[in-house]
Amino acid sequence: MGALYVVGDPKQSIYSFQGADQQKFEQERQGFVRREEIVAEAEARKVNLPEMAMSFRSTPEVLRFVDEVRAVVPLDKSSTEPLPPREADVTPHAPRRLNQPGRVEVWPLELPDAGEEEENAWTAPTDHVPADAPRRRLARTIAGRVRSMLDRGETVWREQEDRSWRREPMRPDDVLILVRSRNDLFDALIESLKQENVPVAGADRLRLLDNLGVQDCLNLIRFALQPSDDLTLAEILRGPFCGLVDDDNHLFVLAHGRPKDSTLWDQLWASEAIEFQPARQFCHELLQNRNLPVFEFLSRALTTRDADRLSGWDKLIQRLGEPVRDPVQALVSKALGYDMTSARSLQLFLAEIERQDTVLKRELGEPEGAVRVMTAHGAKGLQSPIVIVPDTTSATKPVSDALFFGADGVPLYSPSTRTDAPATAALREAANEAAERESRRLLYVALTRASDRLIIAGAGARNSKTGFAKSSWYRWCALAMRELLGADAPDEEDSEAAMVFGPEPTLAKTAAVVNIAKPEAPVWLKRPAPAAPPPQRLAAPSRLTEDQSAVRLPFGAGRAAALKRGRLIHALLQTLPEIAADRREATGQQFLAREPDISPDEIEEMLSATLNTLNDPNFASVFAPGGRSEAAIVGTLPNGQMVNGRVDRLIITPDEILIIDYKTDRPAPSDAAAVEFAYRVPLAAYRAVLADIYPDRPVRCALLYTDGPRLIEIPGDELSESLNRVDSGV
Repeated sequence: MGALYVVGDPKQSIYSFQGADQQKFEQERQGFVRREEIVAEAEARKVNLPEMAMSFRSTPEVLRFVDEVRAVVPLDKSSTEPLPPREADVTPHAPRRLNQPGRVEVWPLELPDAGEEEENAWTAPTDHVPADAPRRRLARTIAGRVRSMLDRGETVWREQEDRSWRREPMRPDDVLILVRSRNDLFDALIESLKQENVPVAGADRLRLLDNLGVQDCLNLIRFALQPSDDLTLAEILRGPFCGLVDDDNHLFVLAHGRPKDSTLWDQLWASEAIEFQPARQFCHELLQNRNLPVFEFLSRALTTRDADRLSGWDKLIQRLGEPVRDPVQALVSKALGYDMTSARSLQLFLAEIERQDTVLKRELGEPEGAVRVMTAHGAKGLQSPIVIVPDTTSATKPVSDALFFGADGVPLYSPSTRTDAPATAALREAANEAAERESRRLLYVALTRASDRLIIAGAGARNSKTGFAKSSWYRWCALAMRELLGADAPDEEDSEAAMVFGPEPTLAKTAAVVNIAKPEAPVWLKRPAPAAPPPQRLAAPSRLTEDQSAVRLPFGAGRAAALKRGRLIHALLQTLPEIAADRREATGQQFLAREPDISPDEIEEMLSATLNTLNDPNFASVFAPGGRSEAAIVGTLPNGQMVNGRVDRLIITPDEILIIDYKTDRPAPSDAAAVEFAYRVPLAAYRAVLADIYPDRPVRCALLYTDGPRLIEIPGDELSESLNRVDSGV
């Protein structure tokens, strides 16, 4: 009989939206034990599916606390009031690091001040969080505590190469801060750590359009497209790039009292005031550059220096801080990718970027010398010597589903509890109970990320007498800590006392500080850096002949049909040469039949054009084995321009190189002289790159027209002349 090995930890099943079901896991386990084919052997061997109790990660104090939390609030229960019975048969963790003491702290809550008045919801910004709000105070407390721990030289256990352990001074990357969601506390923690000069890795996930720096850059594009948009120009003037923040002396002076038909740009352009001249010049350059590709447009705005030697990057970082660099750099990277694949158009790029909900994800799995702040979900599988869990006082969110499925699979719609029927009310209650169980398992995941020390904190809510909800993590941790400390626990009325389990942190032995004179800065550090050369642009060969028009995209039903025909024939010519000749027609039929909105006559015409081309004996060498379809070519032209593109067919032999581009134009030109200039330039670019790679072989280029079919070779001297024309701008 074979053996079945099942690996899984139901205690850490926190991805319900991915179908991870703790109850289903348990049902399958029990079902396996009950299967008839193993009953006899089970009786003989006492089939046992034990729980792995040994922990190789955490110190004994952390594990004792985790076990106590599991006992106080069982992971498979959901009752919060009254509390479920204490779990008596919890298998305690067995610490592998038995002789390495750790520490667990439950801090008192940061409660709202008694005299603090709630802000007027009518006048306060929707996303404004007061500086003295409990969450902000908690963030400052945590940042100050981390700074103090580093300054005092508190130590953590660190494993050495010889597998021994010893205490070493903690580093910033030894700290992992886990929150339940990316809320205002998440942002305040990163901000406060930076203010304390503690290295912090920044957000692990960021919505691109939510970043102020990204919106400032997009405003530059909006203004270039529509100079009469007064609101956009006002945002640019007050933003980092222009810095006209004094409304009484800047924006008001420009906007107030102007004629009805006069825009803000008209007023700025006509103004002779000295304070407006830098902004006027900056906006004028934006308009002059509006026909550039998006990447070049943004790069010029960000790298050009003003009279004070400040670039756009400098101004963004001075106003918004260093965290603005990553999202703005991501925007510039998206612009570069767009330029390589799409028509030159600021308008189309703006429409695309605003339509997308781009989320930047950063891998924070490996510490890189900085404190990590991330969600408990994102920390699954990670560990850190010191873990701080500050987002603990909120209740488990009730289920907001509007669609439920009964036992028989019938969908039931009920948008809220007010519209619930008995059936949907029962299903909603079951979903809420499942959410509570998953919340407790998520707490278990968060607590078990700590290897040495664990700190629980929280910010109290104004609308709660205790400051925390009945189903909150803080309540479960506080209950567990009181059970653990017993008579040593502080009085429940003492809201200022922290609860601590474990010895005081050990401090590193530090040498006396010696004051050393700072060395004189080198001379080159005080000199302006030489102007950087313009960034080398990577372009597709088909873009080398573009003019200065902002958009060059033809539209219309006829054009769309021609583009579809060309795309499908190209796809057939790419794939059918690799298929046996007697199967090509059937394969082509199947491929075209899957294409929507295409008639049988069109299928027959396209397949006929393709097969006639493939079966023509004159083209046997083109489609012979050894050739490559859709071959990528990247290289540098003689003028230094880098190109990146693909040729439809590339044949490399010991004697020569043959480049083939497919064309589906009808009618096909009669000879090489009639071939369009725009078709010659890409071939010339590919030829120049390959000639540099293979200097010992001639490189021939030809266009294969499916109309005919007809193969037209372009002479090498004519291709060289085409590149010369591009270089000279003729």
